[in-house]
Amino acid sequence: MQNELLGLLNEQSFDKRLYKTPKLTKIDHELIEINPLNKIDIDGIEELAESIHSYGLLKPLEIYKLDDYHYRLTGGERRWTAIKLLMSKGLHDGEDIPCLLYERLDEEWKERLIMEISNADRERTEEKIIVRTKNLLEIWDLMPKENRPKGEKRMWIAGFLGCKARTAQKYINLALNKAEPKKEKVEVDYSYAAQLVQNLLRTRIKIDEKKVTIYHTGTEDLNRILELIGAIEE
Repeated sequence: MQNELLGLLNEQSFDKRLYKTPKLTKIDHELIEINPLNKIDIDGIEELAESIHSYGLLKPLEIYKLDDYHYRLTGGERRWTAIKLLMSKGLHDGEDIPCLLYERLDEEWKERLIMEISNADRERTEEKIIVRTKNLLEIWDLMPKENRPKGEKRMWIAGFLGCKARTAQKYINLALNKAEPKKEKVEVDYSYAAQLVQNLLRTRIKIDEKKVTIYHTGTEDLNRILELIGAIEE
């Protein structure tokens, strides 16, 4: 995850100071606060709490230092909330929680982008993808033009969503409450073609967009039609 994070940071032209390896440390729960910029839904806490209780915290929280006594999350709010739930049940003391300590960022768009990267492995329902797309659109608007990657906005978003640009555009439209453009159905008149075949075979013909129907009055008439279309040799 760390290598992926640094790679994405590099692509977004982040400050060089962010490439420093974060420090692995342990922080008490009460010193850590949630990030008000995080717009990712927090759900599935019961199941996650059970996992942490059974196997421990498999992935450290991601934080930065606010002051000497306070730290703020940039990744791991679900894990933090699950630990809080375990504490309420007397199943966790909330002390010495493993954390990756990063340097504090100076711009909102950078902090929000890191949180998006951190939450990349979350459940991917369509509703959550739309919420994430909306967040990415807001980050793009906050991002200075000189920091924006080359190429289209939808290509940049597609990279985060792991989909094609066309699919990303669909989610962009949904995030902006824009209806997907409907393909106009072209009405085709097949009556002229039906009349031509009917004159040739001297029987009733029906043609629509998917099939041609040839009517006959019996075996003798069917053989006559088959002979006309060359299906029966003389």
